[in-house]
Amino acid sequence: MKKWMILIILLALFTSLETIGQVSVISVSKPSGKPSGTGMYYTLPRTTLRVDVELKIIGRHRGPLSDYAEKFLGITNAIKFDDTLYELGNISVTPLSEPDPEEIYYIELGLRDQRNPKKAIVEINEEGFLVFVNNLDTEPKTATEEKVVFLVDQAGYSSELNDNFLLTGRVNLSTDTIIRRVAVDTIMVEQLSFRKLALEKPGQDMAAEVVEKIEELRSARMKLLTGFQEVAYDAEAIKYMDKQIREMEDDYLDFFRGKSLIRTKNYSFYYTPPAKLDKSVIPLFRFSSADGIGALRGGSGDNIDLDFKISGSEVSIKNFSSSTSADPNLNGIAYRIPESVIVSIKLGETELFSRKMLINQLGAVRRLPVQKVKAEFSIKTGGIKSLVIE
Repeated sequence: MKKWMILIILLALFTSLETIGQVSVISVSKPSGKPSGTGMYYTLPRTTLRVDVELKIIGRHRGPLSDYAEKFLGITNAIKFDDTLYELGNISVTPLSEPDPEEIYYIELGLRDQRNPKKAIVEINEEGFLVFVNNLDTEPKTATEEKVVFLVDQAGYSSELNDNFLLTGRVNLSTDTIIRRVAVDTIMVEQLSFRKLALEKPGQDMAAEVVEKIEELRSARMKLLTGFQEVAYDAEAIKYMDKQIREMEDDYLDFFRGKSLIRTKNYSFYYTPPAKLDKSVIPLFRFSSADGIGALRGGSGDNIDLDFKISGSEVSIKNFSSSTSADPNLNGIAYRIPESVIVSIKLGETELFSRKMLINQLGAVRRLPVQKVKAEFSIKTGGIKSLVIE
């Protein structure tokens, strides 16, 4: 009888030692019971996609001599009227981690008993993400926090047409001589006076003068490159002078062909995929080359869509879990297995962006066994980085 009593006492002592330091976790959204002691909350991260779009605004301005572009210079594609066109520039998709309101958990540490203390080290960051759990030993360990730096390029080129086109010599100076005959006694005296008038030149005359300037610049460039001046310029000096001559020639040519000035405008769109993604194509906004970026309702043009191609690992995990005979432990620490997804931005069938990334909420949520563990978790995905189980 005494042997049986000793065996029962030893068994009870062994069981109590095994429960020391165990961590129980309760789902807040789907609680399996009420907490029986003190604890703390943590949340799993979900993924929100930030889509950054650069819009190019191209202002096309007619040159003052565009009517003579083909006649004098053979330019057939000169801008004939002022208009504005829009083009899509750089597009990027950045995954951002944020707390998932559907995946909040309560870590129950239990009641502290001086005779049977339960020790556990739990680290949660300022966003509420679980970073580290250790109830396997009492050595404190702080996981290295991942720092994600997003570089957003907003230094888009912007230019405005301030001075438009400046044409000098728009007028011809005309001088008229006025003769007045005045009788002084019996002598006729002629008095001369001069009047200057500024008369606007005909467009064809202005075009001929600008063409003459262009020909002079081309001749000067040819002499520079062929060494006509017989001056030993160094290479850098020749490059600089050649660049200046070409820029002056372009300025004169703009009077005929017109100017196109570009400025940029940046847009950001946010989309959080649901845990059950019913549609693989999600419209973000509308785009038109005539009106630019507009809202889905009321905007003109075609839809710009988010397209998802899911790898399917979450389905495999669920099918495997349902085929196992052992019941899953619902009180262990919850962690995520994120889903790998190819995220694309499309305009119709044209692909503007494509990248493979992890989307947390499309993956599976699983539990660790309720026993002594030392685990480090990713604050980016909620997945396990390292795990030691007793």
